[in-house]
Amino acid sequence: MAVFGAWLRFSFWVRFEEVCLSRKAVLPVGKTVVVVSNHMSWWDGFLIYLYRCRVSPNAPIFSVMLEEQLEKHGWLRKIGCVGIQPGNLKTTRETFCEIAQACADQPGSWILFFPQGRIVPSWRRPLGSRRGIELLLNELDDAVILPIGLHIEPLTTSKPTAFLLAGQTVSMSRGVKTDAGSGKRITAGDIESMITNQLDRLMDHIRKHEEDSGRKWTEIDRDLDVDRSLQFAEEDDTISLSDD
Repeated sequence: MAVFGAWLRFSFWVRFEEVCLSRKAVLPVGKTVVVVSNHMSWWDGFLIYLYRCRVSPNAPIFSVMLEEQLEKHGWLRKIGCVGIQPGNLKTTRETFCEIAQACADQPGSWILFFPQGRIVPSWRRPLGSRRGIELLLNELDDAVILPIGLHIEPLTTSKPTAFLLAGQTVSMSRGVKTDAGSGKRITAGDIESMITNQLDRLMDHIRKHEEDSGRKWTEIDRDLDVDRSLQFAEEDDTISLSDD
C-alpha cells in the first residue's frame, strides 16, 4: 500500500491544480459505510480513496466495479476492488454476500459503489442509476449510506480542479431505512436523489463563483465543515496540493 500511496500522491500532484474535499463526515463507529457516487471519470475511485484516508484512514475499503474492467487492470484487486457481472444475477448476489461477510468481519469497512455502472458527465440528469445497488443494500446489516457528488472543472490553470462533496448519511439495515422514515425500503431512485442533491449543490457553487470556485470552496455551505486543500495522509506522511 505504501507504493500505491506514493503513486497516488504523485498522480494527483501531476494531474490536478487542486482537490476540494468535504472535511470529515460524522460516521457511526463500527458500522459499514456504503459510499454511493456519480461516476464521471477514471479518477473517481481514487478521489473517494483520498476522502476515506481523511475520514477513516484505517478502514478497509471494497470498491465494486465491472469484472471486464477489473480484468484489464488486475492490480486494482490489491487495493480492494471487487468485480461483478451485472448480467449474471447469481454470481452478483454471491459477490455481494462475500462483501457483506467481509464487512461483518471488519467493522467500519467502506464499500464504494457507482450505481450508474458506467462513466457519464456529472451534469447529466437523470443520472441513470441502475438497480444493482438495491441487491447490495439487501445483504448488509446495520450500515450507513454516504452519498457523494464528484466533479472535475477546468478553471484558470492548465490543470483542472476536482471537487468532492459528501452529504448526510442514511442509516439502514437489509435495504430498509432505520432512521427518519424508518421502515421504508431504499430504492435505486432514492440513491440517485441523494447523489443528485450533492451534485446540484456543487454545480450551484461553480455557477456562483466561476473561476473562484476552488478558492471559495468553504462558502459552498457555511454550516458544512469543508476544506479546499487536499491532504493525503499515510502513516506520518502528509502532502497538500494547495499553497496555503
